[in-house]
Amino acid sequence: MMKLLIILCIEEDTEDVAGLLRKAGVQMFSRTEITGFNTEYPAILAGEWFASGKESVQSAALFTFSVEEKIEAALQLVNAHNESKKPVFPLKAFVLPVETFS
Repeated sequence: MMKLLIILCIEEDTEDVAGLLRKAGVQMFSRTEITGFNTEYPAILAGEWFASGKESVQSAALFTFSVEEKIEAALQLVNAHNESKKPVFPLKAFVLPVETFS
């Protein structure tokens, strides 16, 4: 089954995430820049991902459509990365099912 994997990271971690995707067997993916703001929600709701107040965080979203096995491998590598490095801004990964495609 086809899945959509989205991984959010701070700009400095973009190459690490690309390496994790390649290691999981994902050879094709896209990247887009994101500027994150947190103007209303307490840090606990935002998971301390976005800056508070007027500050911003330069981030990126890497995403790919792939088969479930490669997505699962990538998720395991993201979790291992977060566990081993204990970063201030951990990688955030989301998987969405793809119902149809052409």
